Amino acid sequence: MHRHNQIKMGKVFRRDKEIRWRFTPVLAPILKRRRIAGILVLAALLQIGLTAVGWPGWQCPLKSALAIPCPGCGMSTAVADLLQGHWNRALQVHPFGPVFLAGILVSLLTSLLPANRSKKLIHLVDILEQRTGFLIFIALGLFIHWGFRLYSSLEL
Repeated sequence: MHRHNQIKMGKVFRRDKEIRWRFTPVLAPILKRRRIAGILVLAALLQIGLTAVGWPGWQCPLKSALAIPCPGCGMSTAVADLLQGHWNRALQVHPFGPVFLAGILVSLLTSLLPANRSKKLIHLVDILEQRTGFLIFIALGLFIHWGFRLYSSLEL
């Protein structure tokens, strides 16, 4: 008999005395909707492309409204730098650039691969999300980094 309790971050499944965490997937459900994933990838690639050639892309609404950079500010520049081979500069601009680029590549693959191969990749992402909850830790790291950026920009 399986007992499970809902927890904010995910689910706890109990089998006899073994307790296994199951996090709720966030990325896999988006990837399952291949058309939506493809549109998001195209939008991200357009923004990165505009940034790479020095043209203005979409401006950050938080920075435009409140003059405070959001947690993702600089991400387009960082990914553009990565794609041009400027790894040190990319990591200085935004250390989460490689993570974002990996997400773009996975999304691109699931959008372009044949349906049967795409389903296998999405299933792997789903299992990885359920077992590790890696997006929670990425988001937590992103907000911690943002806090340090905001603190370091204060004039004390």
